[in-house]
Amino acid sequence: MRINFAFATNYNLETDILPNDRETELEQRIYSPFIDALEELDMKSNHFFTGWTLEQLLERSPHLIKRIKKLVSQGKIEIGNHTYGHPILTLIPTTDIELQIDMSKSIEEKVFSIKSKGFYPPEWCIDPTIPEILSRKNFEWMMLLDSNVVGAYGQGFTDIFYPKKIKGVHNSEIKAVFVYGGGNELSVRNKMFKVLEGKLSAKEYVDFVVNSLKRNIREKAGMTPLYLMYMDSEAPFFVLDGDNDPSRRVYEILEEIISRDIFSSVTISEHLSENPADEYAIPKATATYKPMKIWQEGSEKLDILLNEARILLEKVISSPSIDLKENKVQKAIKTFLLAEGSDARIAVAENRLSGIPIGNKRFYGNYDRVIRAYERAVEAKRLFEEVLRKNL
Repeated sequence: MRINFAFATNYNLETDILPNDRETELEQRIYSPFIDALEELDMKSNHFFTGWTLEQLLERSPHLIKRIKKLVSQGKIEIGNHTYGHPILTLIPTTDIELQIDMSKSIEEKVFSIKSKGFYPPEWCIDPTIPEILSRKNFEWMMLLDSNVVGAYGQGFTDIFYPKKIKGVHNSEIKAVFVYGGGNELSVRNKMFKVLEGKLSAKEYVDFVVNSLKRNIREKAGMTPLYLMYMDSEAPFFVLDGDNDPSRRVYEILEEIISRDIFSSVTISEHLSENPADEYAIPKATATYKPMKIWQEGSEKLDILLNEARILLEKVISSPSIDLKENKVQKAIKTFLLAEGSDARIAVAENRLSGIPIGNKRFYGNYDRVIRAYERAVEAKRLFEEVLRKNL
C-alpha cells in the first residue's frame, strides 16, 4: 500500500494559553527551528496563518517570513486561508465571515504573491453556509478533523482517508480532506504530544500510526489514500521544559515518517489533483469534539458589544461615500475582526479555568485575551462612529 502524506500546521499568536510577552521566545525557539526542519528534510507541507499573525510576523520576524516565502516559491509550502481574527464562523453573520476571509486573503496575496486554494475553519467549526461562501470565494477545498464526521450518520474512520464533498446551501459543495487525529478521543494527537514530551520515541509513534492506518484504510482502485497530519505550530512551545527540546522531536517525527517507503510527501492540493472527491460526507453541524457551548457561555456581554459595533460596521460597508481601503476604516474593521476571535471565548471555558496539564506544567486561559477582546469591541465601535461622523 502507498499512502500520500500531507503535513499541515497553523500559526496563531493569539492562542489562548500563550502567556503574555512570550511571543519572541515562541518565534525564536519554535517557529524558526520548525522552518529549519522543513528546509533540512526537504518535505512538503501546508501552512495556515491568521491574517493578524501574518502581519505581526512580517513586522517582528521578517527573516522568518522571507524563508517561508522561499519555500512557497519552491513549491515546498502551500499557503491556506485561516481568516484574519480566528472567529467561530458559526457564531457570526455571513458578512463578517466574508470580511474575515477577504482580509486574510489580501494579506496572503501581498506577502506571498499567491491565491490560496484551501481553507481551514478556525476551531474546525462549520455550518451549511460555509461551502457556499468558500465556493463563491474560489476556494477549492477545506481541511476538517476526522471528528467532524466520524461517528455521525454511520461514518467511520474508513471514510476519512479519501477526499469527500461537503454539501452547502443553494446547491453548493466543496471538497474536504480530513486530519487523522483519532476522533473525539484524539488518540493519535495525544501520542504525538507524548513524543514532544519525551515520553515516546518518534519511531514508536510512527509505528503506531502506520499500524492504525493499515487497520482503517480500505483501498480504492485508482486512488491513493491520504494521511493528513496536523499540529499547531505553537504546540511544541508548551512542552519546553529544561533540557527537553520539542522542536528536535518534531524533526524526528517528520524524519521518521518520510523515511518510510509507504509514504510520499505531498501538499493537499497536489493530492487532490490526482485523487478526485467522488463521494459525499455529512459533517456534524457546528461542532467537533468540543461542544458548541464552550464558545458561547461566559461571552454573552462580549456578544452584546460586538453586535453594537456590527450595526455600525454594516452602515460603513453600505455607504457609497466611505472608502473601505482608507487607513482608519481598515483599522476599525481589523479591530472588529480581532474582537470576534475564538481565543477570548475559550479562555473563560471551564477547562481553562482549572488549567490544562501539558507535560510537567499546567496552562490556564490567558485572561488578558478576554480583556483585549472587550477593549477591541468597544474600540471598533468608537472608530466606526468616527468614520460615520466624518463621512455622513
